[in-house]
Amino acid sequence: MITIKNLTKIYNSKNSNVIAVDNLNLKVNEGDIYGIIGLSGAGKSSLLRCINLLEKPTKGEVLLDNLTINSTTHNIIDITKLSSNKLREVRKQIGIIFQHFNLLMNSTVYDNIAFPLKLNKVPKLSIDKKVNELLELVDLKEKKYFYPSQLSGGQKQRVGIARCLSTNPKIILCDEATSALDPSTTDSILNLLKLINKKFNITIVLITHEMDVIKKICNKVAVMQDGKIVEEGLVLDVFSNPKTEISNSFFDKNLSIPNSLKDKFYPNIMLKLTFKGISATSPVIHELSKKFEVEFNIICGCIDVIQETQVGSLIITLNNDLDTINSITKFLKSMQVEVEVINFD
Repeated sequence: MITIKNLTKIYNSKNSNVIAVDNLNLKVNEGDIYGIIGLSGAGKSSLLRCINLLEKPTKGEVLLDNLTINSTTHNIIDITKLSSNKLREVRKQIGIIFQHFNLLMNSTVYDNIAFPLKLNKVPKLSIDKKVNELLELVDLKEKKYFYPSQLSGGQKQRVGIARCLSTNPKIILCDEATSALDPSTTDSILNLLKLINKKFNITIVLITHEMDVIKKICNKVAVMQDGKIVEEGLVLDVFSNPKTEISNSFFDKNLSIPNSLKDKFYPNIMLKLTFKGISATSPVIHELSKKFEVEFNIICGCIDVIQETQVGSLIITLNNDLDTINSITKFLKSMQVEVEVINFD
């Protein structure tokens, strides 16, 4: 659906050039809810805005599949090479949901949702039918003639989502769509986006700095740092076994080990055990203790649910010889437990 090749975005100023996106490659499949996470300044927003050319890339390609231009459906289009008129046709098929809603404050909920349709000169009866359907979908029928100032933050974002859907987009870009909302409202908005993705098979790309958002809605994730993607994959895999320091800072917050504990158990072997699916609900530790008759200390642990799959992590220390440790590791892996030796350095 979306293929980005060797994308670079450089912002030029009198004193310096800032590389926001650095020779980046990314592929998002049709129907994905693809999350892009990173700290402020990582280049997430610049990347997102390059997907619909709100920001023109300095170099590289943005390839989109299955979009319609002048009544003709194209398998692959490099939108960086389109004329202004054709780009406008493409943008009608790419919706965007903003962090701060971007509603017309002097227009009603109805008129905000109808606005893109009026711009496209859709007949009034068709507009009315479409807006009422969308009001039903986002659960705002009673707010039809309210103004944005009369709505809560979550309701404003629902209006923004309905407006985004009014042109029947094939792709939705979410620019920190929940960062201005409280946790409960965030959950309701994420559930709505999941429903939209499932019901209409709309591909969603969202950027965020919140790990909980990625866990609750995305099937795939890319971690950005300094304009590059440093890690990507299925959320379940990246969450349970992050490979980079920045990914660990997002995904392993519940498993930080105080230096005092490291000192206390040095030079014991410390293992991080990751349980997914069946292994998360099996008596693995009991079987380990019974089989090897070993003593171990549990340092810390946590359990979470990612994409309806239980994921648990446990850090233990063992005071055994290397042969026994290797046997324990082999046994744990046979029980579908991922094992990582933690270095004390």
